[in-house]
Amino acid sequence: MNAKASQPLRQTGFLPAEVTVLTGPARCGKSTQLLEIYRRSLAGGGLRSTLWLAPTHRAVSDVLGRLLTPDMPACFSPGVTTFE
Repeated sequence: MNAKASQPLRQTGFLPAEVTVLTGPARCGKSTQLLEIYRRSLAGGGLRSTLWLAPTHRAVSDVLGRLLTPDMPACFSPGVTTFE
């Protein structure tokens, strides 16, 4: 789908404005980097919705366990799931 054709879908929220795919070997800092970006976006009010896909249930549990911090004590419906 070209950019012009996807614009109406993007405006209605059916297509995301941005998709980020981060890959790399285990323990290289992917989750840490994404959590920092996610928290900054929440703080700036620029994040409407996020879907975080992780390869395993263990990875999902790790992300959810690390999401909340003293600076961000709550997050409703964080949208973290797996395709397992």
